Amino acid sequence: MSDTVELETAAIEAKAARERLIATTHELRARLDPATLVEEAREGVRHTARGLAENANEAARRRPEIVAAGATVVALFLLRRPLRRLRRRLFGRKETAGARHR
Repeated sequence: MSDTVELETAAIEAKAARERLIATTHELRARLDPATLVEEAREGVRHTARGLAENANEAARRRPEIVAAGATVVALFLLRRPLRRLRRRLFGRKETAGARHR
């Protein structure tokens, strides 16, 4: 009779373990769904971008001269070719012997 009770107990435990495994499998499928992964990645990027924007905003309020200097550097970098053409048009091209300019 003891064997029958042990067998029934084992069957109940096996059924419970199987149900836990099935539940875990369903949870993993939901978490690994491509749409879910994309949404989680978007949320992470939004959160990070929001934090960076807040930090940059605060830093700009504390040190506006640094922001102005950085904006000037970026503007000069973006305008380097038009500025070079303007300089050549205004002052002409001056070359020394053997020197090349782009």
